[in-house]
Amino acid sequence: MAPSRFRQPRFYAVKWSPDSIRLAFTDCAYDWVAKSPQEPKDGEERNIRCRVVVVSLTGQVEVAYALPDDVTEVTIKWNSPGIVSVAGKLSKKLEVF
Repeated sequence: MAPSRFRQPRFYAVKWSPDSIRLAFTDCAYDWVAKSPQEPKDGEERNIRCRVVVVSLTGQVEVAYALPDDVTEVTIKWNSPGIVSVAGKLSKKLEVF
């Protein structure tokens, strides 16, 4: 696979809430564009979209915060069972209900 011309986001953590009821993590999706039909493994990622997601034990998504395109590093920290801090190029506190 050829190297991507886009910078791959680097995310360091998946974090359980202090009460172990929720999980905060990052999730990225992208479009894969092959250079040719004969070489589908040779191509590049485009349109990378990343989010910080908080889910409950039942799998219900409680928060899905879209990260700006220029964010390449993120760390996640729980301040309390209901507040998640996202740090890196941006700083954001997310309230979980």
